Amino acid sequence: VTQGMGPNDLAQLTVTHNRGHGYFSDPYKAFDNRPRQRNQSTLMGRWNHHHAATGGTSRVNYRYYTDNYGIRAHTFGGEYVQPVGQGWIVTPSA
Repeated sequence: VTQGMGPNDLAQLTVTHNRGHGYFSDPYKAFDNRPRQRNQSTLMGRWNHHHAATGGTSRVNYRYYTDNYGIRAHTFGGEYVQPVGQGWIVTPSA
């Protein structure tokens, strides 16, 4: 779902779920014996805010991932996109 929150803000929420069946083991690793199925779920949120005074845009995001292998992961990100002229853009990010 993507929603415009005003003239300068854009929010997005994405939910995914994947069910996999088959051969997940790595044949090039000794003793690598993984289950025959893998279920993965992801929840991701994004928010973009345009700064009219500078012409730049702030982007922040968060992602939560889980699967039936026992993995639980959180990812946070942020960046600022600033056009500097003649088609050039500077984007510091973390």
